[in-house]
Parts: sequence; C-alpha cells; structure tokens
Amino acid sequence: MNIDKSEILLLGTGTMWDIPKEHRKIVKEEVKILGILISTDLQKSATKNYNIALDKIRYNIQIWKKRKMSLAGKITIIKTMLTSQLIYCMTVLPSPKEEFWKEVETELYHFLADSKTEKIKRTTLIGQYEQGGFRMVDVRSQDQAIKTSWVVRLINNAGIWRERALEQIPLLDHRYFLRCNLAPFDIPSSMIKDPIWKDIWTNWCKYNFKEDIQSLEEIYNQPLWYNSLIRINNKTCLNKRWVDAGIMWINDLLHKYTTCQLMSHDELQKHYKVKIPFTEYYGLLNAMPQRWIMLMKYNNPSDMELLRESEDIKLIDILDDSPRPSKIIYNKAIDNKFKPPVKPLLRWRENLQSQIKMKELVKNMEKTRLGTINNKLRSFNFNFTMRNTPYGTRLHKMKIADTPNCTECNTEEDLLHLYWKCPKSKLLWSNLKQLLKDALNIELVMEAQKCLLNIDIDGPGRDTNNLLRSICLLTKYFIHRHKCLGTERDFKGLKNDIKKMYDMELYLANQHGTANLISQKWQQLATYIEHTV
Repeated sequence: MNIDKSEILLLGTGTMWDIPKEHRKIVKEEVKILGILISTDLQKSATKNYNIALDKIRYNIQIWKKRKMSLAGKITIIKTMLTSQLIYCMTVLPSPKEEFWKEVETELYHFLADSKTEKIKRTTLIGQYEQGGFRMVDVRSQDQAIKTSWVVRLINNAGIWRERALEQIPLLDHRYFLRCNLAPFDIPSSMIKDPIWKDIWTNWCKYNFKEDIQSLEEIYNQPLWYNSLIRINNKTCLNKRWVDAGIMWINDLLHKYTTCQLMSHDELQKHYKVKIPFTEYYGLLNAMPQRWIMLMKYNNPSDMELLRESEDIKLIDILDDSPRPSKIIYNKAIDNKFKPPVKPLLRWRENLQSQIKMKELVKNMEKTRLGTINNKLRSFNFNFTMRNTPYGTRLHKMKIADTPNCTECNTEEDLLHLYWKCPKSKLLWSNLKQLLKDALNIELVMEAQKCLLNIDIDGPGRDTNNLLRSICLLTKYFIHRHKCLGTERDFKGLKNDIKKMYDMELYLANQHGTANLISQKWQQLATYIEHTV
C-alpha cells in the first residue's frame, strides 16, 4: 500500500486503536472517492459537496459576467458552465435543503439579469419556446428528473445497489410496483429510510401518480394494490393471498371475455381457486371510487372490445423506451410550473386596442424566432414581446432618464410610441415598405399588430412570411439599438444593417450547412440594397 497516496475513513464501530500505529496519520474525517467527498455523516457530506459546486458556480459567474452577452448566450452559459457543476452531485447524493436551491437560483437569475431587477417572471422563462418561454434551466426540476431516472436503472442495470433497493419494496415484484398509482405520501416507510432513495421514490411517485382517472380504459388497467385512489382505513391496500392468486388489476375482477361486468364473490373464488372472505372482496369494491363502479356497471358492448384491445402503457414504459428518460420527467415538471406571459399580453392589448389571444402572441413569437439563426435577434425578439426593452417612460421611472419624453418629437415615449408612433419610426417603416415593394414586390401592411408582433402576416408564401418577420424584427432591433446609443435612426443605417444581417446569417448558415436556405431568403433583397446604396 502506498501510504502517501492512501487515506483511511473509519466506519461502523472501528476506532483509531484498530489502525496500525504507522497508518494512523492517514486516518481522515472525510475522503474523496470519484470526485465526491465522503464522511460518516451522509447529510453533511451532501451539504459540503453541494457547497463546493456552488462556489464553482460563483467563480464561473465572476468570469462570464464581464462579457456582454444576449439572453440566449447567458442561458447557454448557465446550462454548460454553471448548472453542469451540480449534475454529478444530483446524481449520487440526496437532494439539498430548500435554502440551497434559493441560493443557486439567486446567483443564476442575477447573472441572467445583469444583477438588476428581474423584469420577466422565472416561471415564464423556464418554459419551452413554443409555450412562450425561453428554456431557462430550472435546477429543482433538473434534480427531480435526475433522481427519477434512477428508477429506470432498476429495470435495466444490475449490481448490489439494485438488490438492496429492491429489497425495500414489500411483498411485490418491482415491475408491478413501478406500475402502481401511488402518491408520495403513501410510500411504505421501509422504502424511504435511505436519504437518496427517499428522494428517488418521492419524485417517482410525484410524477407517476395520476389522480384524475376518467376513461374506462384507464379504470380497467388500474392496479388494486398500492393505489392511492383505493383506500381502506385511509391506507392503500395490499393482500398477499390475492397477489399469489394472480389478482393484481381491476380487470382481474371482471368477466374479461364476456360481459366485462364485475364478478360476484363466488365467481371470483371459483375463477382463481382461492378462498376469499366476502368482507374482503366487497370491502375492496367499496374502497374504489364510486364513479369507477358505475362506469363498469353500465358499460356497453363496445367496452368489451376496448378492454380486450387496450394497451396498459404507464410512465415506466415511456421512460424505458426513451434514450433520455430524465428529459421526459424534466419536461413534465416544467409543464407543471410554467406560467404564460399574461401581463405582457394584457399590456399589448391595451396599447394596440386589439383582443390579441395568448395563442396568437406565442405562436408568432416562435415563428419569428425560427426566422433567424442570430441569437442576439432571437433574444431581442423575446425581450420585446415580454416588453423588457428600454423606452422613455420606463427609463424615467427608473430614474435613468431626466424626462419621459421622446428625444425626437418631445412626446411622452411609451413602448408603442418609440417603435411605431414617433415620426422618425413612422418614416422608417414607410421607407421599409417601399424598399420591399421595389426589391421583392412584397406589400408590407402598415399595422402595428403586424409589424411589431408579426400577428396575421399574410404574404404569398411561407418563405415570404419568414422574410417579413425577420425584416420587421431587424427594424425593431435597429430602433432599439439607436435608442440605447442615443444616435439618430435613419433609413440608410437600416439598409446597412439588413446587408450586415445577410452576411452574418450566411456565415452562421455555412457553419450549420444551411447556406442555401439563407441565400433563397435574403440574397435578392441584399443584392438590391447593395446596388442602390
């Protein structure tokens, strides 16, 4: 044994006196194994490892916050350089306390907002693009997803750890247990003694449990045992004698191949060749939701075919078939937390005097995002739709500007005035309309709802619509940039920006192998501008 490279950790009843004298100097209170600090106190070990990861996150934030990045760029850094520090700890250690998650989220969102007041709700930012979010990572959901994915390993992997985990499941095969409809508060106590398995089973039951069972097919395939919707004396049921007889599901109580009606007590005993007290049978039926009993009692002939042909697909089947089971759980967690951008929608309705629907706002925001591969423009598109851009009244309220008025026309400058009503902006949009007419024979409809939010853009084809969305986005960004710089916004500058955008998109597209699409979209307009400048 190489003493210089070895460490000893005392476990169980071992003491220092059990260690040879020449080896006592390498006895440690904690040792590092595969990158994780281990001590005799699991909770303290977990806390220390998570705190080390948090310190790394803070260090990386200090490096990256010096750079000027778009919202999309920051989220990419958060996913690749910051929260990645936590992944290994999440995988092998119990979940930390709530205070830790609050600290992590505070650090991440301060970085995202440049240490300023957050203007967009966190529950909106974490959503998918098509929902109206921007795919900001949610570390709590990520932890829950990683913990839950361990359940899939119980099916596919082997090892002593697996045998130990399966021993905790009382009286049932694990493949059946994973198909049970068990709520977190009903998990058997024997399964939650180990802190990490407590997290795993709690999160599994949280996402596997389904309270609202409506269809007859779902009722037929409900488990009888460890089902939180079937309770006797306010506890879930489990009868070993019934299990040994093969009575596991509600459909096991039915005449499957004839009427699909519930068997009588005598018919059940005769069919399964087991003696069952009638109090047990009718007690179990009485424990089921009465709606289920009524649906099964008054089924029709087509329901018999439904029972025979139904596929019992549970969450565990979906996860087992997926190459990334944690992603499925993460998406379910985000769907539960996500809140659509209601406040920005109400403000847009008020400004535009139009009853814009949430579906329209989100759909066209996503279409505009997909119209460009420039992350700076994509980030601006999201911020603009969320009304998170600077304008006169907002800057004045924040005491950044001395006056809320427009520097061009001395009128109070709200968001709509800056991007649409100001004479300078009107002239810009008017010139843009003429440019599109001359260069591409495309008619840009001069309505704020169409130009600012890209709603109801109606061109001759999908490619034209994408081009109109991108040009409108670039025009808004041009106005925004000159507002931040305090410089004049003229049409010549906008045409130069269009040409630069074509060059940049072409450069990025060459890296992605989609240059032909960009050329089809931009080349005619860019060529016309180049010859007229």
